[in-house]
Amino acid sequence: MINLYIKDIRKSLENECYYSSLSLALMLPDICGMVEYPNKDVGERYIKWCDTFLCPFLYGDGNKGMSGETIYNLRNVYMHQGSFKLDSGKVKNKENRIDKFILVVGSSEKMYEFTISLSDKKGNNLHRAEMINANYLCLSICECVQQYYDANMEKFSFEYNVIPSEILFPPASRIRDNNSKILKTDDEIVEFIKTNPEIHNIIQNYVDNIDIDLSDNILEETKKKDVTKEPKKTKSKETKKNTAPKRENQIRSFFGQHFKKQFYRDNKETIIYAVLKSKTKQQVNNKLQKVFPNKEAGEIYQKLLPLIKDMPGR
Repeated sequence: MINLYIKDIRKSLENECYYSSLSLALMLPDICGMVEYPNKDVGERYIKWCDTFLCPFLYGDGNKGMSGETIYNLRNVYMHQGSFKLDSGKVKNKENRIDKFILVVGSSEKMYEFTISLSDKKGNNLHRAEMINANYLCLSICECVQQYYDANMEKFSFEYNVIPSEILFPPASRIRDNNSKILKTDDEIVEFIKTNPEIHNIIQNYVDNIDIDLSDNILEETKKKDVTKEPKKTKSKETKKNTAPKRENQIRSFFGQHFKKQFYRDNKETIIYAVLKSKTKQQVNNKLQKVFPNKEAGEIYQKLLPLIKDMPGR
């Protein structure tokens, strides 16, 4: 995922789309901050990640350039106001305050970053301007984020649903007599999917992991449409009623035996619900990821594996 964003930023810069590149580049610390500090609020984790990783990458030790607060301020005014007018009052460290931010755009690489400071006789800063090249800033953020991602890849486990169109609908499959065939009707799309096993598997895998309960009406409607297949035999409602309490008791018993920490006990019902309402291992994992930070969700999932080992998926 990160690699795709970085690739887009580089492509945008190559095509001189500097403002698009900057928007996406300033978003990257949001992602990394969420991964590194999942329990902190947005601003705090953005600033802390920049101070810990990005600013040392840009300036080395003893940073007197932009701080995490400065970059977060830039991110806010640019992304939400389309402006580069920073509020120096929001930067605690005086050495990192910037009164005027100037972005240099263009293909020239002669200037990367330049700071102009006006001081009084006592050395106190009266006014400070930061002039920085868009290419340099965006690519520096990309390089820093890439290094962080490579070192912490296992932490990036959140859901990312993207299928390249050329995989889903290869151009060759739409060509008939050198003319492109556009799939317009539902029947055409269904037939196309049925005759392309790879696409069918992609979609089926996605459907299997959707976290919804299908109603009897929807199931009945599906059976009517799919007349070529014999409907699967389903358990009667009476059987389901008898099975549900037994399954819940099994889950609760397992929880009592394997989840001893207070943190787990404080979240007992949430964990039990995640298993009880899931039909696949992936659904269990998805529910945990929505509620708990990555580390805790992973630990809980590992503890649950003996209980959910017979569920579909891996």
